[in-house]
Order: sequence, then structure tokens, then C-alpha cells
Amino acid sequence: MEDSERLRDVERKLDRLLLEMGGLAEKFKDYEDEQKAFRVSVHESLYGPSGSPEQGLMVRVDRLEQSQTKRDRLMWVVAAGIVYSIIAGIM
Repeated sequence: MEDSERLRDVERKLDRLLLEMGGLAEKFKDYEDEQKAFRVSVHESLYGPSGSPEQGLMVRVDRLEQSQTKRDRLMWVVAAGIVYSIIAGIM
């Protein structure tokens, strides 16, 4: 009888373990779905919703960088113009 009791005990523990593993599998599937949704929302935030890339953050950052470059060039042109005017006034 001891062997049969041990076998039943092992079977019960195995059944409980299988139930817990099933619950964990469901939790992992839910977690995976949440992660996929999060990745999609981050991608849409960075690159814009489908079909509308001009609304994405990456495009906005690129435009800001381009406008900063243009401002830097303009400052150099103004500074060079001032220096040229001073030199021309001295001569």
C-alpha cells in the first residue's frame, strides 16, 4: 500500500504542476500580446501611424536637426558679412 499511496501522491503533485504550468502559459501569452501592442505603439510614435510618416517623432527630430543646420549656416554668413564690412570700412 505504501507504493500505491506514493504513486497517488506523485500523480496529484503532477496534476497540480500541470495545472500551474497551464496558468503560467496563459500568463505568458497575455504578456506576449501586451508586448506586441507596446512595440506597435512605440513604432507608431516614432515613425507615425501607417500611411502618415510625417507625424512621427523621428521625422520631427530630423526636421529640427535640419533647421538647426540652416540656422548655423545663416549665423556664419552673418558673422562673415560683419567681419567683411569691418575690414572694408577700415580700408
